[in-house]
Amino acid sequence: MQFVINARHSPDLCPTANAKIRQLLKQSAQEIPEIAKRLGVKVITVNVYGPDHEIWQSLRPTGSSRSETSRCRAASYSGTR
Repeated sequence: MQFVINARHSPDLCPTANAKIRQLLKQSAQEIPEIAKRLGVKVITVNVYGPDHEIWQSLRPTGSSRSETSRCRAASYSGTR
């Protein structure tokens, strides 16, 4: 099973145009592996579509148990980072 996360931002919050957001992105990007591990998921791919200010991520649970899959679903619905 795989999950897809779609995120959008407005042009004024785009990391390419906003230095503060760019710095936040650099800092938070380093946390992604630990967050994924804590949530029991593996990041398969991250695609950034600059002109549309859109990001698509594909994830899959790292375990095969129902509880780990349920935790993935709960995290994706709640917006947990």
